[in-house]
Amino acid sequence: MTIDSEHALVARICHDLITPLNAINLGLDAYEMSNDVSLLSCIKESVEKANLILSFMRELYSSKDNEFYYSFDLLNNLIVNFSKLYNIDISFQTSIKDISYISGRIILYNTIILKEVMPFGGKANFELNDNLNIKINYSGKDISCLDATLPATLNHRNILRYCLLKFLKNVHFTLLSGLNDGIGFIYEHSQL
Repeated sequence: MTIDSEHALVARICHDLITPLNAINLGLDAYEMSNDVSLLSCIKESVEKANLILSFMRELYSSKDNEFYYSFDLLNNLIVNFSKLYNIDISFQTSIKDISYISGRIILYNTIILKEVMPFGGKANFELNDNLNIKINYSGKDISCLDATLPATLNHRNILRYCLLKFLKNVHFTLLSGLNDGIGFIYEHSQL
């Protein structure tokens, strides 16, 4: 990863955390002025949102050995709970109980990418088959197609797509994405 991509990635993580942290700060200020205990539930909700974002990002960007496996339950909980923050309802199906690090990381990247192609939320279905190929179908208001080209310049808006595409290339996966009759799709196939 280059210095520019590291800076863009840090900017993106900060961008995702600023909203719940500002809500916490505003809630604490309002509570100080009014002593209204009902504000505490809003503050707690914002803390939980920031915690979910941090937990998800920590898992996505932590260094793990290629021999690491995600349990289905851990991965499912991470992607479902993170997606709920952005009004995306994810269903994840696989017969694989222990999911390889590579497949798990691709699924985590896809989860965060969905908030870009589904700006108003919606429904998404993830399937991981026994050949470790990933199929995602998604629907919602004003969805867009995942751009499968590497961005020419990096910023906080395109860094996650850049990271997904670079990771797929490094682990020998191909990507096909598109829209068909209002349904978006992302297919990632192992070349190995």
